[in-house]
Amino acid sequence: MKKIFFIFLPLFILIFTLTPKAFAQVPRQLLNTTRKQIGNSTGQMVFKSGEIVEIDKEVNGDLHIAGGEVGVFERVKGDLLVLGGKVVVDGQVDQDLRVLGGEVIVRGKIGRNATILGGNVSIEQTAQIAGSLFTAGGEVTVDPQAQVVGQKTIRRAPQNGLAKKQIGQKISRFLKGVSALALAMKWVSVLISGFLLIKLFPKTLKHLVKETEKDFSQKLVKGTILAIVGPVIALFAIFTIIGAPIGFLAIGVLAIGWYAAKLVGMVFAGYFLLEKMASKKFLFWPKRQNLYAAFLTGALVFITLSFIPFFGWMVKLLLILACFGALYQEKLAVYGKVEK
Repeated sequence: MKKIFFIFLPLFILIFTLTPKAFAQVPRQLLNTTRKQIGNSTGQMVFKSGEIVEIDKEVNGDLHIAGGEVGVFERVKGDLLVLGGKVVVDGQVDQDLRVLGGEVIVRGKIGRNATILGGNVSIEQTAQIAGSLFTAGGEVTVDPQAQVVGQKTIRRAPQNGLAKKQIGQKISRFLKGVSALALAMKWVSVLISGFLLIKLFPKTLKHLVKETEKDFSQKLVKGTILAIVGPVIALFAIFTIIGAPIGFLAIGVLAIGWYAAKLVGMVFAGYFLLEKMASKKFLFWPKRQNLYAAFLTGALVFITLSFIPFFGWMVKLLLILACFGALYQEKLAVYGKVEK
């Protein structure tokens, strides 16, 4: 456990030293809560979802987003499709823009057509649309200085107080409900998977936790190497005629291993926390820890870390990578015993 402490302590100090300066440089924020950010993606299509999603780096390809609060502040080199309660498009979109939201604000440059449906829609003076504009909503405002090259079609709902006030709220509540339901289903599936893993492989799971605890740094290095090198080799095999089946199989195995490592990481985090509580005799906590209790505690730790920007994400990643390395080492050990 001392090795774990010495690994996380420098990271903790670094983050809390640099975080205020980093956040001071962020030019725009939707809310002062947790944000999901996307880096420079190279795929053809990128999907992002969450209560709050902020795009502050260039995206190479199409981007699809679903969230309660969505902000796009950098260039998207493809189509942009957004479902959100409040949506702000302040960056450049090279292709088509399609938005369904409660409140929609467009300030950026659109390379082709823009289709916007919302409770309140505002096309501000800095907006530039190279194609046509179709927008419909309870209240639609298009600034006279906004540039629309193609046809401009505007549909407004009947201007009675009820429709004007409630349409945006209903769409926003619906989309937030869908986002919350998706998040709940995700964690229900995680809990079911964790319970099945404990039921089927209790001894192996305990062994993995102990091995990870024994030499955390070594497992972290092995897991990091495997997470980087494994997909590269698999993708290289896919582009060869003979190795394509093996490459696809390797991608599947790596994906399953990563998900299993996440579950093991939750058990490990729960064990670590419960052991500390037992050593301090916290509420007469039993010394012998139960796998189910450790898993539920670890799941709560992971959920809590999800609400901590950057630091929480880094801690989760390090835990998963270490358990990923432990899984890899355990498979090699089993293979060696079988060969002998």
